[in-house]
Amino acid sequence: MNSQPNRLYPRLSLLVALVLLLTLFTGVAQAQKLEPTGDAKIEKQLSNILTVHLRDEPFDWVEATVADGKVLLTGRVAESVTPGRIARAAARLDGVTAVYNNVEILPVSLFDDDVRRQAAIAIYSHPMFSHRLLAGSPSIHLVVAAGRVQIEGTVTSEAEARLAESLVRSGTQNFGVENNLVVTSRHRG
Repeated sequence: MNSQPNRLYPRLSLLVALVLLLTLFTGVAQAQKLEPTGDAKIEKQLSNILTVHLRDEPFDWVEATVADGKVLLTGRVAESVTPGRIARAAARLDGVTAVYNNVEILPVSLFDDDVRRQAAIAIYSHPMFSHRLLAGSPSIHLVVAAGRVQIEGTVTSEAEARLAESLVRSGTQNFGVENNLVVTSRHRG
């Protein structure tokens, strides 16, 4: 009677080891599938580049799209050096075959500078948004051209988007406000 359990243990151990190896290989394969490749990988890297280069530029907004390794940069900036810095960083990414820089450099305007300052004070002095500026990365960007304000970036709720627009409309001498804020979930999974 004792000899049967002894023969069963090596077989059971082998079966458990096989199941563990299969689970390990399946997990590695799934992790590799989750890693972006090609254009998706370039887009992810571009997102990081834009975050870094626009961190200190609340008055600039640049977006990037990728197709077959070709990067298209669009947007509007007040600082003339910003598009070149972003284009050079994008060109250095693996898989990028060309960079098309269609970012508009806004003309110098004292009136627009005043509207930018007014809009920044209106938004970032409000308790709902002041922590974003202190965190070192404003998630709301204010693009001003000919007195018209474009609000770009991300907020965590529709209420924040409406509040930001209301603050800009009432706190600036603008000729119009376009709210392009994107609402994102506070908790990402």
